[in-house]
Amino acid sequence: MNLEELMTEWEGDAEVSPFDLSGEAIRIGKLKAKYMRHFSNFNLKAKKLGVEFREKKDWKRRYYKGEFNNPKDLEQYKIEPYRGLAVNADIQAILDADSELNKILLAKDYNEECARFCELVLDELTKRSFSIGNAIKWNIFQGGG
Repeated sequence: MNLEELMTEWEGDAEVSPFDLSGEAIRIGKLKAKYMRHFSNFNLKAKKLGVEFREKKDWKRRYYKGEFNNPKDLEQYKIEPYRGLAVNADIQAILDADSELNKILLAKDYNEECARFCELVLDELTKRSFSIGNAIKWNIFQGGG
């Protein structure tokens, strides 16, 4: 599921029927479970991508420092030897511009954004339960009860 699909799904779930407030109150639990599942999935995926990013960044840092230039490493990782002369300041700039690392970082950020959206939905659902409870009490009051 992507962010656009998640937003579209919430647009449908955000609708509240003023004619069935008790049914809407019951539906909140199911909606919370649904968006908690989405939140957990996106959050765990972002954490996994964070680990992948750090591991790949460390590996590339070591590669650019020339730590993998022996024949055994070159064969194991199926890479060409790094022939450049990179000092520590250059290595950080090279890593910041690395397309593979940036792709992982973008995927992590995207999943974090999806998780944040789910958090906002869950907050809204918590507020909804109070609003529905107040609307039910108002209807009882208007009916003379």
